[in-house]
Amino acid sequence: MYYCALIIVFLQIFSLTSSQDSKEKNEIVCGTSSLQIQTSQSLTLEQLSKSKNIQITEALNITECVKNCCSLLNECHIAIVQNTTCYNVRCESLDECRLSESSFNNTVQTVLVREFTRQCSEFSKSCEVGVDNCFENEECHSIGGRRRNGCCECKDGFRRSLNRTCLLSNKTTETETATDVVETTFLPSTTTVTTPATTSTTRYIRHLAIHISPTSIQLPEVKSNITAIVVPDPESGEEYSYTWAVVSYPQDQQPGTIEGSNEKTLKLSQLSPGNYTFHITVKSQNSFGEALENLTVLAPLRVNEPPVAVIVPSSQTVHLPNNVAILDGRTSTDDTKIVSYKWNLEKGPISYQFEPKSQITLELNDLVPGNYTFGLTVTDSDGESNSTLASVEVIKETDYPPEANAGEPVVIYLPQNQVTLNGNKSTDDHGITSWEWILMNDGSKLGTNEAVKAVDMQNTRTPYPQISNLAEGMYRFQLKVYDVAGQSSTAQVDVFVRRPATSEPRVDAGKNTAITLPLNWVLMDGSKSRAVDDIGIHKWLWAQLEGPNTAVLVGNDQAQVNVTGLTKGRYVFQLTAWDDSGVNGFDNVSVSVLQKENEKPKANAGGDQSVSLPLKWIILNGSASTDDLGIQSWLWTREPESLAAGAIIANSDRTSSLMLTNLVPGKYVFRLTVTDAQGLSDHDIATLIIHSNPRELDVVTITLRSDPRSFTDSELTTIREQIALLLHQQGSVNININIDDVMVEPKSGYTRTVLQFFTTVKSENGWRTLPGTEVAALLKKKLRNDINLLAYPVLEVDTFICQNNCSGHGVCDQVTRRCNCQTFWMENPISVSNGAEYNCDWSLVYVVIIVVILVILFVLTFGSLVYLCRKGVLPCKQCCPKKRRRLHRYSPLADPEIMRMTHKVSNSLLPSDLDSDTDSDVIFESKGNGHANGRLMNGRSEEIHA
Repeated sequence: MYYCALIIVFLQIFSLTSSQDSKEKNEIVCGTSSLQIQTSQSLTLEQLSKSKNIQITEALNITECVKNCCSLLNECHIAIVQNTTCYNVRCESLDECRLSESSFNNTVQTVLVREFTRQCSEFSKSCEVGVDNCFENEECHSIGGRRRNGCCECKDGFRRSLNRTCLLSNKTTETETATDVVETTFLPSTTTVTTPATTSTTRYIRHLAIHISPTSIQLPEVKSNITAIVVPDPESGEEYSYTWAVVSYPQDQQPGTIEGSNEKTLKLSQLSPGNYTFHITVKSQNSFGEALENLTVLAPLRVNEPPVAVIVPSSQTVHLPNNVAILDGRTSTDDTKIVSYKWNLEKGPISYQFEPKSQITLELNDLVPGNYTFGLTVTDSDGESNSTLASVEVIKETDYPPEANAGEPVVIYLPQNQVTLNGNKSTDDHGITSWEWILMNDGSKLGTNEAVKAVDMQNTRTPYPQISNLAEGMYRFQLKVYDVAGQSSTAQVDVFVRRPATSEPRVDAGKNTAITLPLNWVLMDGSKSRAVDDIGIHKWLWAQLEGPNTAVLVGNDQAQVNVTGLTKGRYVFQLTAWDDSGVNGFDNVSVSVLQKENEKPKANAGGDQSVSLPLKWIILNGSASTDDLGIQSWLWTREPESLAAGAIIANSDRTSSLMLTNLVPGKYVFRLTVTDAQGLSDHDIATLIIHSNPRELDVVTITLRSDPRSFTDSELTTIREQIALLLHQQGSVNININIDDVMVEPKSGYTRTVLQFFTTVKSENGWRTLPGTEVAALLKKKLRNDINLLAYPVLEVDTFICQNNCSGHGVCDQVTRRCNCQTFWMENPISVSNGAEYNCDWSLVYVVIIVVILVILFVLTFGSLVYLCRKGVLPCKQCCPKKRRRLHRYSPLADPEIMRMTHKVSNSLLPSDLDSDTDSDVIFESKGNGHANGRLMNGRSEEIHA
């Protein structure tokens, strides 16, 4: 039943729509007006024949004809179509626009597009019909139709004179004073001027029609002429006189100059763009005419300036293995607009393939060594073009020659007669491919000129040759190395073979000494040590054997050593010396450190510090702490009021310098406790204030698909240059990308690298920082279509600090970048799904109210349809018939005797007799108080009488 109701409603709506469509077929829209098509009224043939302003075109229907009339504005009032011919009529008077009964037997369609309204001339003022606001001898005439507004015109029997007043136009008799009548026309009224004359005859003045030529002048002409064209021409012996007057000219501009105001041709100069109005009077003894003519001075035509093609940079050098370059043509300029960019390779290596590109920025990949010349041709909207060139030089990586290193001179003592030389310190930028060792011919016995005998050499093509069968003397070996390019380098090394030493050297570490604190250092001298046979001491080594603490030995491989960091107690040091033959000896020396009284150490935490982010780390330096014996332990601890954030690097809290990283803005307080060897201690407090990054709102983060473990500094430099090129702005000189940090994205598994940077641009006023939101938005726009514009794919671009105000009704979550909306506010899912930023646009109260209203409307609509169906208002019973209820048999209970009989018969009735549904078996009787068949009391029927 409900579906039937919906079907009936849709049928009624369709019938109304069909009737509306048929009605709209007789109407045409012109602008904001709805026009009615007339087939019973039109212009008469007489009106059409008298009209001088009819435009005839071909049109398929009345709609096209009306549209053409609409486009003509005030030049068209009526549109008429007969067959396929369109007549656009412009009326000059109300009579010409008056429609009458058509005689074309419904073969003509007519539309009154706009009513005719007459314009008041400059000689008649505007007025209101029925209100006496005109001058003497004037009355108000409506401008058209039933309009109240009109123009003041002369009354019947009066003519407007040259002085713009209405005078009586009666002719004088021969016995009265005659008049000369001068008649001229001022659109749209006719003026007659009557002037007194001295003759008794009537002389008529001929009317002259005047217009000017040309009616427009195109600047930048400096001087121009306009000529008065007069119709008719002067008669024989007649000569016209001319008078020019300027009525109006462009205001707030140079008015220009005129010459020859009493000549037929008026000379004009120094005109300004705009409209000029001239009043021209032409007359002779028997002719007179005057007119107001408009002259349009057109502004100079724009001279198109060709565009200027600019490539940034105009030249660049690329060093392999980097084989990418970018050329930008966005700085090209034009006075209107550049519509196309075309890149061509003018010159380049034969192995490089290039296809012409039509884009603003040219990205070059897979460059090979050589010189390239690229051409850019830009074309503006007027078809003018300009070209420029840019050069790119790709340089093959420089291959430097190797540097051979044969090692340090070697001294051996017989009976040792073999040695292994070492050339592995030889280097090359691309690697060494081969080694070559040879024995030089200038070797000799020590102290003689006798040449040494030959030796045995093995593995001479490796960095480690083995030399054997050496005899006493000096040998010189040469190493020659080659790189991948065939470049070579040589180096030499000497090998000294000496006879064996007879005994170990005599070592003298000096005398035992004692010092008293606070002096905690001593200088020990072993230079008196001597080797036998004057071979010489080749090597020194000082070492501590005993002591209360580990002292610091400065220069322990020299003959003299400075021992510092001593404390109370006895120290034993040993000096070991080796002679040139490799034989060594040693000697011990003791140092006693005495103390009169132990002083408490003095802790110095380095003082308070105040710094601003970004910081990779910071150091609190407590090394200025002092003690007479020396500080044995350092301990840095946080005070309770200190921030808990920040990590300590490499257990530096137990050293003199505390190193901290991962700091956040706030206040840190650390206590430094120092303890000396005897347990005395002291402490000092250092306060560290970390301020927020003053540029944190301008910091932008870019997430790259790159392994940070292989992300090099050269790649970072390349990406900085590419970002600067993407952010290049018109008029900016330099853009600097300042990298704050390069880090690994958490939980990315070394697959993503995050760059944090802020951008500064140099303009005429110096360096300024670009807003982070502006930089992020510009990069998103540039990278939206191609994420591979940088050296690595860009996965995400955003500001470091979320700056979304969440429509003023929430707070932006720094991690998820979504809005945490306030109570009773929620996100607009429609705008977010369309790519807008997260927001809190929707009020939860309004959403609930709208949902409740929609539910109520649905329930009311559905209930109304059900109600109307049940009431029969909507014809749904035919589709959904109502189920009939079973009718029961009743019998009247008027007579007690009949009631008893009925009671007996009812006991014998079959069930089939009680189920009859025919209307004839149903008997109703209403008696007394309205009960149909009486009332059943105590199991029996009782009749109730009124």
